[in-house]
Amino acid sequence: EHVGQFAPHDIAKKAGVLKEDILISFNGRTDFQRESDLLAYALNEIPIGTKVPAKFLRNGEKINVALETR
Repeated sequence: EHVGQFAPHDIAKKAGVLKEDILISFNGRTDFQRESDLLAYALNEIPIGTKVPAKFLRNGEKINVALETR
């Protein structure tokens, strides 16, 4: 199961996330159904400057990335 496939925004692009990567978890959460849910959570629940762990699926392999909120 995965969260979804969203076009990477600037922070994700800088962290090396690619367009074809599939988000598996964000800050340990796997329950986001829409990109807007994920963005609302990131903007409203996580303090600016926090490095948030995110896990992606890329070509069948799981990769871990730390995304810094702003």
